Amino acid sequence: MISRIDHVSIAVRDYEKAMRFFRDVLGVVQGAAAEDPGMKYVWRIFSLGDLTRLEILNPTGEGSFLDGFLKNRDGGVHHI
Repeated sequence: MISRIDHVSIAVRDYEKAMRFFRDVLGVVQGAAAEDPGMKYVWRIFSLGDLTRLEILNPTGEGSFLDGFLKNRDGGVHHI
């Protein structure tokens, strides 16, 4: 039985737009953020009212591990 979902990761092309939507429209609380230069992406965690978190993933340059996922889409759920 699943008791909760730890986080849902959403890959996006426009990091700032996604951050504003999560914060201003959904009202989630911003948490930790970091950049991984080797994988060429940044991430930020947003906390919901319960223990569930949303995570934004955004490529920082060509050769990011997200390139294939975002090739034919503007964004979407990358993993749960």
